[in-house]
Amino acid sequence: MIRFTTICLIVILSGPAFAFEFSNRECEFKVNFPFPVSVKKVVQPLGNGMYSNTYMAKANNNRSLQVFSANCDTSFKLARNLTSAQIRKSAEWSMDQWSKMIGLKYTQMFWEKQGNYTTLRMVGQRTVSAGKRQIKAAVQARMYLGKRSMMNVAVIERASNSPSAAMERFLNTSVKLR
Repeated sequence: MIRFTTICLIVILSGPAFAFEFSNRECEFKVNFPFPVSVKKVVQPLGNGMYSNTYMAKANNNRSLQVFSANCDTSFKLARNLTSAQIRKSAEWSMDQWSKMIGLKYTQMFWEKQGNYTTLRMVGQRTVSAGKRQIKAAVQARMYLGKRSMMNVAVIERASNSPSAAMERFLNTSVKLR
């Protein structure tokens, strides 16, 4: 007599799994978010009748006071014949401008390998309002440079919980080539 035994394996993952994809036809990257996203497109004039499209996605986890974001900038495709040093300098300038725009302090930027990419990583801090309270927040971002676009992913979360597993997972594994 042959007897079959059924084994059930239950896997419990800490933190949310990636379930919501952000991409568009102009961006060569796609980003997987753990929560539903809102997306908007911003058209920026560059001069001489040329425009850059920036696609911005954002997801909030109100329970843990985390904000996940991704920005795909297609103006990168307009930079022709730049050396790798010029591309890096432009990426550093862009990341610095972004950090100033959102009010970051104590920022540090550094280049590091992430999978098949050399990426620009930035860490910083800021104070955010949560109702009537002011909370110290940690911010980390990673910029991926492609041939036609660049993708900047970032997480803002309570500094006392940072860096969380969700932050690390989003920054390090959510971005893929389409």
